[in-house]
Amino acid sequence: IGNSINAAGKNRYLTSNSLFQTEKFIDGSSNMLTLKTAIENLGSNIEALTYGGAISGANIKSLPPDFSGYLSNVMRDFSVYKSLIEDKIIGGSQGAQVYAPEKVQLLKQDLESSASNLVDSSDNLVTALGTYADNNSQNLIILQIFLAVLNIGILILILYLVTRILRPISLLTQATREIKKGNLSYQVEKKSNDELGELTDSFNSMISSIRSYI
Repeated sequence: IGNSINAAGKNRYLTSNSLFQTEKFIDGSSNMLTLKTAIENLGSNIEALTYGGAISGANIKSLPPDFSGYLSNVMRDFSVYKSLIEDKIIGGSQGAQVYAPEKVQLLKQDLESSASNLVDSSDNLVTALGTYADNNSQNLIILQIFLAVLNIGILILILYLVTRILRPISLLTQATREIKKGNLSYQVEKKSNDELGELTDSFNSMISSIRSYI
C-alpha cells in the first residue's frame, strides 16, 4: 500500500511535467520526443498502479477491488488528457507556428483543465489509500493487543494448572517428612477427586495401616 500511495502521489509530478513539456512544445521550445517521453512516463506509472509491476525501483501490487472506482477515474482522466495531447498537438502540429495566439491560449486552458482533473482523481486515490492504510494499522494494533491479552490469559491458566497439580504433591512431600519424624498421626488433606486425590487416599490409608500395626 505504501508503494501504491507513492505511485499515486507521483502522478501529480508526472502530470505537471507532461503539461510543462506540452506547453514548451506548443511554444516551439521543446521537441516531440521529449513530450512523448513525458506522456509515456505518466502512462507507465498509471499502468503499474492499476495492474501492478515495478516502477521507480519499487514493486507495486495490484490494488484491492475497493479501489477500482478510484483507478477508473484516474485512467479515464488520463485517457482524456493523453488524447487531447495526441490529437490536437502531436498529431496536428509541429509547434506554436501552426496556431494563432488566441487558439494557443484556448488550447493551453483545455490542457490545464484536463491535467487538473487527472491530478484531482490521483489525489482522491491517494486519500483513499491513506485511509485504508490507517485502518489497517489500527486493526493491526488491535490484533496485537488481543494476542498479548490472550498470551497473558494462557500463562495465567498454565500457572493455575501447574499450581493445582503441584500443591497436592507438595502436601504429600510434607507428609512424608512428618512420617520420617515419627508423626504417624499426620493426615493429608484431600483436595480433589482425580488421580492425585486417589493417591492422597492411598497415602492416608497406608499411614493408618502403619499406625494400627504399631
